[in-house]
Amino acid sequence: MVKKIMRDSLAGVLNALNADVLICGGIGGDAKTALAASGIKLFGGVSGDADQAVENCECCIDLYMD
Repeated sequence: MVKKIMRDSLAGVLNALNADVLICGGIGGDAKTALAASGIKLFGGVSGDADQAVENCECCIDLYMD
């Protein structure tokens, strides 16, 4: 039950923030499913500097947003 609340909370918070994309490190399968159901594009398995990660994913994000 706690995992379900946490999974749904992530998708809920990101929806409340009008997020379209999540760039993150490790993420569980249930959270991936909840994000997909919420229409949030996931770039998982990313590591290193946050600004560099955004820059590295920027071309993919641009393709997704068009």
